[in-house]
Parts: sequence; structure tokens; C-alpha cells
Amino acid sequence: MQRIARVALLVIGMGLLLACKPPAHSDAGQPTAVTPGEAAIFEHRITLHLSPAKGSFQVTDVLQANQDAALRFHLGARFKVHANGQVLEPVRRQAGLAWYEFPAGQQPVTLRYTGSIDSTPACDWLREPCRLLSSAGVYLDSGSDWYPQAPGVEHRFDLRIEGLPEGWASLSQGREVDAYHWREEHPQTAIYVLAGPYTVYTSTNNGREARVYLLHKDNALAQRYLDATHRYLDDYVALLGDYPYAKFATVESFWETGWGMPSFTLLGSRVMRLPFILYSSFPHEILHNWWGNGVYVDARAGNWSEGLTAYLADHRLQAQRHKEVAYRRDTLQKFALFTRQGKDFPLVEFRSRHNQATQAVGYGKSMMVFHMLHQQLGGDVFYAGLKDFYHRYRFQRADFWALARSLETASGQSLQGFFQQWLERSGAPKLALAELHKDAGGRVQLTLEQRQAEAPFRISVPVVLRDADGGEQRITLEMQQRRQQWSLPKLPGLREVAIDPEFDLMRIPDDAELPASLNQLYAAQRVWMTATSERAARDAAMLAPLKRLNPLTGVKPLSKDAGAAGQVELLLNPDVQQLEQLRARFSPDSPPTREAAKADIGAPFPLTTSQIILAGQHYARATHSAALALKNSQQTAVVLLAPDQASLNTLLRKLPHYGKYSYVLFDAASGKNLAKGQWPVTDSPLIARLP
Repeated sequence: MQRIARVALLVIGMGLLLACKPPAHSDAGQPTAVTPGEAAIFEHRITLHLSPAKGSFQVTDVLQANQDAALRFHLGARFKVHANGQVLEPVRRQAGLAWYEFPAGQQPVTLRYTGSIDSTPACDWLREPCRLLSSAGVYLDSGSDWYPQAPGVEHRFDLRIEGLPEGWASLSQGREVDAYHWREEHPQTAIYVLAGPYTVYTSTNNGREARVYLLHKDNALAQRYLDATHRYLDDYVALLGDYPYAKFATVESFWETGWGMPSFTLLGSRVMRLPFILYSSFPHEILHNWWGNGVYVDARAGNWSEGLTAYLADHRLQAQRHKEVAYRRDTLQKFALFTRQGKDFPLVEFRSRHNQATQAVGYGKSMMVFHMLHQQLGGDVFYAGLKDFYHRYRFQRADFWALARSLETASGQSLQGFFQQWLERSGAPKLALAELHKDAGGRVQLTLEQRQAEAPFRISVPVVLRDADGGEQRITLEMQQRRQQWSLPKLPGLREVAIDPEFDLMRIPDDAELPASLNQLYAAQRVWMTATSERAARDAAMLAPLKRLNPLTGVKPLSKDAGAAGQVELLLNPDVQQLEQLRARFSPDSPPTREAAKADIGAPFPLTTSQIILAGQHYARATHSAALALKNSQQTAVVLLAPDQASLNTLLRKLPHYGKYSYVLFDAASGKNLAKGQWPVTDSPLIARLP
């Protein structure tokens, strides 16, 4: 069971990607309700008296379950609990929790208890529950164990908050009945309480309320978020159905986080002021109120909401900007990089993100699965199935197979084979264009192979046929064998055959289809630093901050053979001799790697002893920090440039957020990003030309 219905916003590749926060306590093996009407629900009437300066609280909860059985629940083990005026002793204590039972037929029960909260100074949400109850503000969720909970049980509540300092505002799910009084009538997987010295902005459009809570007053910023909220709500309501909550609020966080919860999002002060957030990942957070916080995830058969939200928000936004092909290519590249060395697993086993491999599967592969479904079923049928799924399971738990049934209902076709393959198998096909020729009768014969180690996949391969005048014909080839041949349709003047040129298929792309990426530094099994013996110790010390993400596995002496296949060579502030060797291996003007290098870097080579040359612009190395990823057919290198240790530390801190790019450049003094991009790729082994 997923106890915390919270998603976390991660700055990845300068877009923002949402990731489920793992449960604060494991409820593995506990039953969860999927069928309508079966869910166990606690009805709460809570008065929460907070003493932020003391870090303590008092709770009165009139509690009743919707099922006539013994009432079983847990609270934090440090609380002293009274039930109907009598001390209630726990039946057991375990892992910081105290479990209680109350006999059947004696409900409702009035619980009273007091407690304190140890605030989390720096919120490391992947490793610990994050909570705050201090003079700075209040953040409590299910991981704080401040209200009665039980595995598989959902919550409806009426919540009154008392004791807040003058001028503070509060927030929870649902509707604000009056000041400090919140009510949520739909079943929830968790109860949230936030409070702080906020300035609150509100607006209503089409009957839907938008709010912005700012710790630092900023009318212009608030208006931008209010306008964007209404724009995205209108869009998703038209696409999927009614918005499930009474409001959507954007809240300035106490930490530099980006979390999406039911009916609100919590963004760090710096994050929410990034100019691209409103147009990249903010809609992702809003959409999670349909998927994940509207229809809940029964993750026993895999977490479907992350991939579906990524497809309908992130991918759809890229499509509106005509950048969806590059987005899919980057997704496949990340999957190929981070699922190597046995890190891959079936999608049905994905629960939440906790590293790059789980993100590559649970977000990337899942997103591609939904894209293939969209392609196969067509837009009208695909969205009709999603609307049916949302209508059937709103505020209930559902798994991948429930989603499959709704899509089957809309399409009138069985999708069991499709879902079994993509959910239950790990890996992906790796296509190769094995042969293309004309037979004696003039028909063009195409042979494809699947060259992955695993058994062949059953796939629908998009193929584009192009004639000499630029005309195109698109066909789909059904492939289920390791090696398969087709006779292509006759097309007058056929000159080129392109296999999946727009990356519509979930597959392992050929390395030659991809630009070099900075992610290779973090996905590599071995990272070798190249340096002269005189510089090795100094460079290793300067790169110490990198060890958190990918420790150096060795130091190689300066050599023209550095950076062997399967490894990443790392160079820091290369000198004249190192630059000469880099240019010899990666410059498009230098054989024998001319064709492979030209596909990546173009000309001129992007680095001199004093200049960094990116997209035609020249930047002085003395005042800029940068990272460049270079590759040819057999070697990969990452070059780091920084004029001093402080700017290098800033570069290393920012670098993981730009992983999909081939290069990134910052002003060394301010840390402001000035350039980022990918080297052009001009050729592909999956494109063949006829004479």
C-alpha cells in the first residue's frame, strides 16, 4: 500500500519530473481495495491544536470506521492516547509505531492525545519522512503518524486547526469551510496539514478555484501561477473529465522541493521562480490530481500513474512545441544508459522512483508504453478509454490491468498480450536493418533483426518510405521473429527507407542514433580520469564532490588510447597536450573517426586553450564553467571546465540536472546557465538509401 500520496518534483535535464515518494512505513502484503464499495474508510472529526514554537500538538479525533468490525489503527509510539476518557494501551509497538484496537460496536470513539514532532531540518525525502512543526511553519503528512491510520484504509475528514500565530494561513485537502477549517468528503490515502506566514492569493474561473501561498509577497509571480493553473485545469478537464478537488493551490515550500499532493503542490522558493517551470513541469503536478491523487495506484501490479502523467503532461507539452521526437529519443537513451549491468526490471515491479534506473523504467518505459497504445488505438479511442478509467475508479485504487480493461472496452479489442509483454518482461527490442535490396522482380526487400539478448518481442515497427522528391509513405510492419523479411509496397522513385525514425517504438536505440550526453558520466560502470602524473592528485581532489554520484574508478596517464569502449574518460581543464589528443579523436576533420564524430560535434571542435565554442558563440574559459560530452564510435569523454574550485563545485552540483544535454555552460561567478544543447545527429544505421 502507498501510504503517502505525494509526488516529488526532480530537476532532470532542465525539465522537471515527478516521482512518487516511497512509503514512510512498509505495508507490503496488506490488502488494498480495488473494487468499488470495498474500501475501508476512517471518518475523522479532528480538532488539531498546534504549538509551533514548542514543536508540539494536541489532537481530539472523533473517529468512526465505515465497517462494523473492531477498530484497529496506529499512531506515533510517543503519544499518550485516551479513548472516551480512558487510557488506551497499545496492543503492540513496532518501528516507532503503537498499534491500538477498539472493540466493534462501540463507535464512534473520541480519541485524545498529545505529542511532539522532531522537525526535519534538511528534507531528504528519498531516505526519511519529512516533517516540520516549528516557528518556521508546519508540514505534517502520514509519515508524521499524527492521525489514526491502518493498512489499506482511506480517510474522510473534517479538520479544525487551532493555535496558529497571528497572520498565519493553513492548508489541507478539500474545501476551506472557514478560516482554519477544512473538509474533504472524498476518500483520501493521507491527510496533510500545512501552515505558515503565507500571503494567500485566490481566483476562480469556470467554477474552479486556484490559490497561491507565498512566504514572500510577490503579486506578479502569484498572478502567473493563478493564470497557468486555470489554463491547465481547463485543458485537462476537457481531455479527461471533471477536476476531482475543490481547489488547486501552489504553495511556497519550506524546503527546496517540488512535491505534488492532492489538490496542491509544494514548490521551493528557488524552484517556483525558475522561468521554465510554468511551461514544463507545473502541468505535470496538476495532472497528478487525476492520476495518482484522483485515481489511486494499487501498485501490487505496478505503478501506472507516473508514466501516464509523464505522457499526458510532459510528452504532450513537447508535442505542442513540435519537440516530441527529441523527447522520446532522450527517454530511450536514458533507459539504455541506466538499465545496464542488471539494473533493468519488469514494469510490473515498479513502485516508486529511488534512483536513475527505477526512473528510466517507471517513467520512461511506461511513458513509451502509453505512447505505443495511443499510436495503436488512435486518439479518440485512447482518450475514451482513459475517461472510462477515470470515471470508474475516481478516489479508488486501480492497477495496470484495470486501466487495460477500460482501454479494451473503448477499443473493442483484447490488449492482454500487449500488456503482458510490456509489463511482465524486462528489456526492450534492439532493432537492426540487416538488409535492403531489390529482387529480380524489382520489389524492394527489407530484412530487420532484433539483436537484444532476450527473446524477440512482438512489435509494430513504424517505417517511412521516401522518394526522390521528398514524398513519404508510412507503413507499419508487424514483427515477432528474431529475423524477418518483408516486401515493401511499390513506391515510384523510392530512395530511402527509415526504420522508426521518430522513435515511436519502445526499443534500445543504436548508439549512432544518439548524441553524446552528460548522463553517460553517471551511467558508466567505470569512470577514468585522464591526467599527467603531476596533475592526477590535484585533479582528483578538485573532483571530490563528484564521488557522491559516480566515484572515480581510476586514473589513467595521458595517452591517445584513453577512454576505451564501455568506459567514460573524464578530463578536468585540459591543457594543450590533452586538447590535441581530444581533437585528434573527436574532431570531424580527423580520420579515422570522421563520420562518427561529425554526427555528434559538427565543426569546429568546441574547445581551445582559451575559448569554449557553442552554437557559434565564443565564451572565455577564464570566466565560464562548462561540461562537454564527446563521443565517437568507440569512445566517450566528458570534459569539465572551471576557472576555480567554487565554480567547479557549482558545476558539479548542477550537472545531474542537465544529463540529457551534450553540453552545458554557466557564468562562473553567478552560476547562471548561459547555454545548453545537444550535438546534431545527421545519420542513423536504421536509415538505408537505395541507389
